[in-house]
Amino acid sequence: MKPRLSPRPRLLVFASGTADGGGSGFRRLCRAMMEGDLRADIVGVVSHHLQGGVARTADEFGIPFQIFPPPWDAAGYQAIAAAHDADWCALSGWLKLVVAHTDSNASVCSSCGTSPISERAAR
Repeated sequence: MKPRLSPRPRLLVFASGTADGGGSGFRRLCRAMMEGDLRADIVGVVSHHLQGGVARTADEFGIPFQIFPPPWDAAGYQAIAAAHDADWCALSGWLKLVVAHTDSNASVCSSCGTSPISERAAR
């Protein structure tokens, strides 16, 4: 893990954009960070479009870009957040479902031991 250069929280942004544009919410977050209105450091951005608008904006602002292809499962999200040492994650137009349980009818999840039924009730 790299030493922290700033005392501000580390923010990882998930932004879909499109294959040939988009990413306006991510661009606004970058501007807010540069202008001091966002009291956090954007330490990376994740998209599922390799060369879309999000990637171009990341390049413009010097923010590390990472591609995240399917499947969009909990383990993938956790690994990406850990790799960026993120304190917070923001979803800026990220419309991908996080799949935590493969069998929602099971009384207990075979991979993590939690009850999908009790989790739904807690929402």
